Amino acid sequence: SRVILKIGETAAAKIALRNEADALRALASSVIARQIPSVIDLFDDSGRLTLAQEYRPRVRATHVLVKNSASTFLAGLSSIQRSQVPLTKWLMESGVLENVRAMAQLPELAMRLEKVAEYHASQGTTIGVHRIHGDFAPWNSSWTKEGLFVFDWEESRAHGLALGDAFYYVLAPFMHVGKRRITKA
Repeated sequence: SRVILKIGETAAAKIALRNEADALRALASSVIARQIPSVIDLFDDSGRLTLAQEYRPRVRATHVLVKNSASTFLAGLSSIQRSQVPLTKWLMESGVLENVRAMAQLPELAMRLEKVAEYHASQGTTIGVHRIHGDFAPWNSSWTKEGLFVFDWEESRAHGLALGDAFYYVLAPFMHVGKRRITKA
């Protein structure tokens, strides 16, 4: 078995590693267990937190195979801890309204979004949530001899916005890697 060590020294890095270890342990017997790293150990040594987890080497695969496997993976992930929660509760716990309020560059849009969210929350609207990866982008998965392997679970949450990972998987390459040019025909 191959191992990768992830080491955190700052408070934020230690929180992220503990969250990753907790998420991987919680998912160890789930429908996606074969597609995620197993936790080998988590230990604190001289102020450094080290997460030892399974590593699988990449092998070549077609884009279509990876994309279809990612869709199947997301379907499985969306079945874990699935529920409906009051929008008010989700907004409070997720920090979304704080993020919207912090959108200083778009104050009108932020105010509109906040009003819409508050209206729906006051009407008792519910929202779908499930276990999420939190940073599911193409670069946080690879094809291995065992199939799709999804790693880097530091941002995982038990009650994330339903299908948020699917949107991020599609949009992340455009947001972080490069902007595609739109040309007029």
